Amino acid sequence: MITLPSATAVAQHHGYGKVGMVHIDAHADVGDTAYGGVLVSHAIPMRRLLKSGAIPGKNFVQVGLRGYWPERELFDWMKEKGMRWHLMAEIEARGFEDVLEQAISEALDGPEVIYLSVDIDVLDPAFAPGTGTPEPS
Repeated sequence: MITLPSATAVAQHHGYGKVGMVHIDAHADVGDTAYGGVLVSHAIPMRRLLKSGAIPGKNFVQVGLRGYWPERELFDWMKEKGMRWHLMAEIEARGFEDVLEQAISEALDGPEVIYLSVDIDVLDPAFAPGTGTPEPS
């Protein structure tokens, strides 16, 4: 949840559209409806950043996605917005350093400033058992 206000502040400082983001997370966090009746929740902050224009879609790169969410419709929305992503399976095949290097390059395809967001649930819950949204690797 801290990413929405802090990334917005970085974009306000450097200029909307001038910041790229690497979002390391098991989930895309681009939900389009209120989660549990709350509009500002852990399920939708990345969508709000994109809709506000703070981070351009083509410079919004997600790393480590896996599991049941997001659904196909959300992946379609992400693709429509120009977002890029690297699934956990790609990290397992190519290695984290290789994928991260590519993600940084994609995020900085235009912008000179990068914002890094790391969600604890990207870690296997065997190593981070306290996460509220566990996704095994």
